[in-house]
Amino acid sequence: MTLDEPTQYTTTLDDAERFALQQLCSTAYLSVSSLDEQACVRLARRGLAYQEEFGYWGVTAAGMGVFEAIERERLAAIGRAPRLSR
Repeated sequence: MTLDEPTQYTTTLDDAERFALQQLCSTAYLSVSSLDEQACVRLARRGLAYQEEFGYWGVTAAGMGVFEAIERERLAAIGRAPRLSR
């Protein structure tokens, strides 16, 4: 993944995919509602998520990069500095 790709993905994800990715990366989002299985499947097709042998969903390194870009955009929109760590 190049540096530009996370930003590109933030504009091409639909609302369900964006929220599912946020849920996979942060329990703060996961506690809001159930995980959208179909959105996770679409994220997996893009290489942003994966499904483990027992059915649990996870996020790839590329997915985490997109999540961080989404969070930077969200925080910039409300005027707060991001506190993201790798």
